Amino acid sequence: MLWPDGDPTLAGKSLNSLVYHLHTVLGDALDGAAPVLHKGGSYRLNSAAGICVDVERFTAWADAGDRQASAGHHEAAMASYERAVRLYRGDLCCCPDSYAVLERERLRARCLDLLARMAQHYYRRGDHVLCLEYAGRLLRHDPCREDAYRVVMRCYVRLGQRAEALRTYRLCAAILRAEFDAVPEPATTELYEQVRRSPERI
Repeated sequence: MLWPDGDPTLAGKSLNSLVYHLHTVLGDALDGAAPVLHKGGSYRLNSAAGICVDVERFTAWADAGDRQASAGHHEAAMASYERAVRLYRGDLCCCPDSYAVLERERLRARCLDLLARMAQHYYRRGDHVLCLEYAGRLLRHDPCREDAYRVVMRCYVRLGQRAEALRTYRLCAAILRAEFDAVPEPATTELYEQVRRSPERI
């Protein structure tokens, strides 16, 4: 997979060389333990030495946040969610294997869900600036999320920035038209009309 056009024997030697190089670079930090183990013709990360991957930590923090939220510890849940989304720096790089593609989409959906929960939490708490931050991060990952546009519009109204709320609707409509040749959902258009005519009722 790393060298698809190369000779398999040479590719194996290259992989061995890379693993050895990792050991020389990371060995001191791991008290001499190998970061990658080779056994039975397979390689695996040496988790006993403290090696882990961001996907595992992302899932652990997200799961911890879910447990805290279920127990009613919402501020602790938000802190866990923040640790999780901070680890998400873009979609999982993977080969065209169907399992890997599904895993990439699962992780992406989980991150978007966490950002949506955080935006809603801070909106309910009345922290509209922080809500805008998380809704904006959600839209950077998925610029077609209408629920995020609606919460952004509501935040701008609460902050006294009606013009920004109206511009947000126009941005939403333009992106949906460009991406899907579609129009905003009725709920989004209804909110726009409410902002335009009577924002004080929002």
